[in-house]
Amino acid sequence: MRLNILKDNVHSEVRLPRKKLEALAEIIGEQEGAIANSEVNLIVTGDERVRELNKQYRQLDKTTDVLSFTLERNEFSGLIGEIYISVPRAKEQASEFHHSLSTELLRLTCHGLFHVLGYDHDNDETAETMEALELAALANLTLALSASN
Repeated sequence: MRLNILKDNVHSEVRLPRKKLEALAEIIGEQEGAIANSEVNLIVTGDERVRELNKQYRQLDKTTDVLSFTLERNEFSGLIGEIYISVPRAKEQASEFHHSLSTELLRLTCHGLFHVLGYDHDNDETAETMEALELAALANLTLALSASN
């Protein structure tokens, strides 16, 4: 699964771990048997844009850290979804969890990718399943990165 990484002008100064994000998408795509040539857009933006989308599509007039949208694949495009990450929320959570912004962006992207692939956390059982898949994907990323060094 290919990840197309985009960021708005407001957050152009944010340094993204592009290679790690792309590797994570590939790992999850392989792990989940994603359709060949599938793509997901990752849009790194701010609270205002995320709040607008949250209000428009989820009827929640508040910001959040990550929003994911699954798109219908068609014969002209391999695009299967979009993920929006709020940089201010990611920065706050990185501080709260005592890790880097890079780590938080990886965590949020991982979460978003599983949503795009149809997973949810609307009850304890599905939340546990999704969390286990996310932890496995992030562990596989760590292994892949250490093997390449």
